[in-house]
Amino acid sequence: MNGPQTKKITRFLCAASLAGLFGSACGIRPETLKNGQPGTELPHCTNQKGEAVRYAAIPGAELQARHNAYIAAADRDRSGRPVIYYDRDIFPGLPRTFRKFVMKHECGHHKAGDVDAPTYEVMFTLMDRELAADCHAIQNLRDTEGFGLRETQEISEAAASIMRDRMIPESIVERRADNLFRCLRPAGPP
Repeated sequence: MNGPQTKKITRFLCAASLAGLFGSACGIRPETLKNGQPGTELPHCTNQKGEAVRYAAIPGAELQARHNAYIAAADRDRSGRPVIYYDRDIFPGLPRTFRKFVMKHECGHHKAGDVDAPTYEVMFTLMDRELAADCHAIQNLRDTEGFGLRETQEISEAAASIMRDRMIPESIVERRADNLFRCLRPAGPP
């Protein structure tokens, strides 16, 4: 199975496991959202091939129709360049900590090569990829911006609310939340 149908299925699966919500470990570059609040920065991001990832604010309806996502999606644009699309209408109104997490999570998908992974691989490991991107994002925010329990709780609550609104099964909501708090703990001896 290849082509548009494969992409549609892959994007649906990504949407179903938290609507392609988050982004991952990249430094911060002082580029603010055009429609965002002052101080909202987009992370500098490169993919697994070293290509710079760009950002594109698009209407929510277009994000849902083209990417089956509700807040943000890691993809390649029509020219084949890596991009993170985000909903220009609702993204600026989300809590700042959650916006940072979303972008770092999506960047994590680019860093891990998820965007370029074969569809069969993505389908079989989708939840693992989402959990890994969540983990990468929260650890990066912990290490670079000092995020702790309070910020992780805010991120977890925002994500849970969105997932429940999208009728994501409660078992997935709980698994993603548990994973965030597990990943927040510093690595150390067993």
